[in-house]
Amino acid sequence: MDALLKKTGAHYVFGTATGAIIALRSALYCHAIHKAILYEPPFYVNETEMNKFNDIGKRYDKYVAEGKFTSAMVTSGELATKVSGDELQPPYQWVKYMPNIILRLIFKIIIEIDAMNTKGDDVTLKDTIPTFHNDIMLVNETKGTIEKFEDTSAEVLLLNGSKTFLFLKHSIYALKEVLPHVKHVEIQGLDHAAAEDTTGKPKIVAQEIKRFLNKTSAQ
Repeated sequence: MDALLKKTGAHYVFGTATGAIIALRSALYCHAIHKAILYEPPFYVNETEMNKFNDIGKRYDKYVAEGKFTSAMVTSGELATKVSGDELQPPYQWVKYMPNIILRLIFKIIIEIDAMNTKGDDVTLKDTIPTFHNDIMLVNETKGTIEKFEDTSAEVLLLNGSKTFLFLKHSIYALKEVLPHVKHVEIQGLDHAAAEDTTGKPKIVAQEIKRFLNKTSAQ
């Protein structure tokens, strides 16, 4: 990140999910970062929730090692039900009630369609499935570190959707308490995939980012 900042002369960073963890950790050590925008960083703040998260992660890795990629994707969908608990919001409710055999079929079709549509040097969805292991590691590395971020000099915008997972909201609320220069915005109607081009509503997220960058200081 430091090399990229020096090469580009950039002073603003944006990250979503575990990318937001990287952005915030960079802001703590790279003083060239003046403003950081974080969309739903999954920090380790609730041990009960993270124990469930890690149990799912272990089964995910097991399926990947066995080459059972559709089963791995079904397992990742459990994050929407078992970790988030009773406050599961649409559009994730269907995952809770759909039989696993149907989910595996759906994900098999998704993987096959993606492979057919992937051209040139683009990476297929199937190739990215094993990398979820790295996300699990990043989340666990945040355990017991949240107080360190009270020394963050950059202004920070915390973003989350109203329909996101409860454990991600807990992460946002915990960071809000320790960051010294922070603004928090919960965007109504959006979920964890909101910043993605294919399944989300990135224009709405971009509007909040523009508002933040156009202001001289966080509120």
